[in-house]
Amino acid sequence: MDGKDTRVFRTLVESELYTRQLQQLGDIERLDEILRGMLWGIALAPSAFEIVPGYRRLRLAKSREFDVPFSRPLPVLQIWFVEDEFGQIELLGIELEPEDPFSPYTRTPQ
Repeated sequence: MDGKDTRVFRTLVESELYTRQLQQLGDIERLDEILRGMLWGIALAPSAFEIVPGYRRLRLAKSREFDVPFSRPLPVLQIWFVEDEFGQIELLGIELEPEDPFSPYTRTPQ
């Protein structure tokens, strides 16, 4: 390194859709911890997440799936976002990864 601090934490702005979808996720075990890690990564290094094919700026961040001892497996979350020309991040949407029939988080029709 040349002595310059290259870390820039970008401002994250929640869209109305993101906020609504986050509320609809409901009570998911350890959701705050998963989100904290994902949002930290997005704010620090948005370009580390691939651009969605067919789009110029839309990126998709996914949490990793892993098991926690003495707990249910944690769900895989997806966050859709864009970065503007000023480095501000707009969080466009959040959801559980598309249904996996073996996931304990698969929703059943009501």
